[in-house]
Amino acid sequence: MTDSVKDDDLYLQFLGSLIEELGAKMYPSVTASVAELISNAWDADAKNVWISMPLGRRVKSETDEIVVLDDGDGMSRSDARTKYLIVGRKRRIEENGWTSPAGRSVHGRKGIGKLAAFGTAKNLQCITLTKGGSQTAFELDYDKIRRLKGGEPYKVPELVEYDVPVRTDTGEPLSSGTHVRLYNLLSKMIPNEDRFRSSLARRFGVLSPDMNIFLNGSKVERFDIPLDIRFPRDGIPEPGKGLPQRDATTGECTAPLVVDDGWAIETLPEGQVRWWIGFTATPIDAAELRGIAVLAHRKMVQRPFMFGRSLGTSGQLGQEYLVGEVIADWIDDNIEPEEDLVETNRSQLQLEDERLQGFLEWGRRRLRWALALRSDLRRDKIIETVLLDPVVEDRLEHFTSREQTAFKTIGRRLSKMPEASSEDVTDLMMQIMDSYDDKSVREMIDRIGEEDETTQERMWALITEFGLIDARRTATRVQARMQVIEKLEDLVASGALEIPEIHRHIRDNFWLLDPRWDLYDDEVNLTRMLQEKHGYVTEEEGRQVDYLFSVAPTALTSADEVIVVEIKRARKADGSKHRANSNEVIKFAGYVQDAMAYYSQSDSPSEVPTVRGLMIASGYTNSAQMQRQALEDVPGAKYQFKSWESVLRDTKRLHQGWLELSSRRGQMNEDDA
Repeated sequence: MTDSVKDDDLYLQFLGSLIEELGAKMYPSVTASVAELISNAWDADAKNVWISMPLGRRVKSETDEIVVLDDGDGMSRSDARTKYLIVGRKRRIEENGWTSPAGRSVHGRKGIGKLAAFGTAKNLQCITLTKGGSQTAFELDYDKIRRLKGGEPYKVPELVEYDVPVRTDTGEPLSSGTHVRLYNLLSKMIPNEDRFRSSLARRFGVLSPDMNIFLNGSKVERFDIPLDIRFPRDGIPEPGKGLPQRDATTGECTAPLVVDDGWAIETLPEGQVRWWIGFTATPIDAAELRGIAVLAHRKMVQRPFMFGRSLGTSGQLGQEYLVGEVIADWIDDNIEPEEDLVETNRSQLQLEDERLQGFLEWGRRRLRWALALRSDLRRDKIIETVLLDPVVEDRLEHFTSREQTAFKTIGRRLSKMPEASSEDVTDLMMQIMDSYDDKSVREMIDRIGEEDETTQERMWALITEFGLIDARRTATRVQARMQVIEKLEDLVASGALEIPEIHRHIRDNFWLLDPRWDLYDDEVNLTRMLQEKHGYVTEEEGRQVDYLFSVAPTALTSADEVIVVEIKRARKADGSKHRANSNEVIKFAGYVQDAMAYYSQSDSPSEVPTVRGLMIASGYTNSAQMQRQALEDVPGAKYQFKSWESVLRDTKRLHQGWLELSSRRGQMNEDDA
């Protein structure tokens, strides 16, 4: 404390914990820390920066380190003492400008960027060399600094023994530049390499040819990302040439803009902006890359954002695909601190400042325009792809010209659904065309076609979202099945013969016996074998009263199961219930055994299917019940016995449930649409 300060005077003190607030908490990521060291190299007129660090794994705190080496001008001991080591030094004011000796627009402004290292590591070691041969080496210890008491200075330890840094590319001693080593790393995880490269490239416009950045020996390229749509390449807000001016009343730029080397150039009252806006074909996984980044003097001053606008549903979806850059150097042209438009951490604008409101409104208008035009361009690309699809072309040929026109119109409406792909639209169009035989679907299409274009788009989106087409098709299919069930009920109730009525009806609709049997078909070879062995004749010969047949999976389905089915008429000629006797049950069991023997002859045991039997009758005599029970009790038995009553009850109940569900769903979704 000096003589002019008395013990009871009021004075401002600074504790070492201030370093924690200005460093660790303001620059909490590895990317932010490394970016500040790159900015220091830029301000020192470096042509190359080499970064060595672990990537994509957990940190080994004892051995891992981050090294940033540049070939810039370096610092003399005096520079380090009077400039670098003074926290809060305002370079632009003290050096009367914001350009480096080589004429670069410097990034440094408030003298706290050096503290960014303490967001990543506890220790910083610096070795710096000037072109005149001066060498200076020192170290900063974060833990010791933040324990400083008020007003207590931190004596920086100087290194006496150290190796002169060498160029990473050639291995030759560095003629000038700075070597910064961060160790005792705080971060537990280091980003993966691709993501870290993209993040660095996003932050800087300083890359080649002005300055090269190398990460673990490989050059970091200028920010680039594969784009499906890019503006102004694929469209501009206003046609023509010349620099736009803003309308005094609306604030909109009314004059045409200039396109130069893939960038659009506009002049706002605040200053010139250069921009491009793009959309990827698939969502951008890394959230920090989505949006529009604002750069000033080759460095990002606003991390990617949406200009503070509310996007609505379609905009929120489009945001996942959105990327772009705006260069506005005038944002960081100010020297006086009170004129600064960038937050202290230098990665975010002071968005509430009234001097930025015109710029933000311009950005919102451009973003709104880009999202709308992107939607139109995607729709055109999608419908073109869909209509050129050979599968769609072939299916359309089966319809009249009027119907083809209607389906193409539906395709255009479907293509406007938020983020629908050409595959999505193709599938939906095929689904609609395949359902066109359904009267209710045709009526629905006609009703929608009577609405205006906007309403049609909304209705088709809702129909697709809630699966109304599937609900309609399911309801129609189940209604048809209910009629088949009712016919079987009539056949059973009337005492129809197994041959030909009941057999033919079940053969054509195996699902009557079990809904899982949709893929099953009459297994002809086995049926003929059983007929020949047991003296059976075909139904056309008409001499056989009962009937036995077998079913197996249809073509293209693995024949892993064969079911031997024997059905018995429900009533006798006098109308009384026909009950199967024990002899019929024993014969049925013999048929199943014969089928098992038939398939066991296969040369490949792995291809032998499971054989089981199903017998259906209205009832069983007492002796038949005993035989049936004995067969069902055999370990590993594959025998099943059903009554006509249970068959009809189960299949009818199941299909009634499907019908009620699909009809209710279809009606509900139609009301929503």
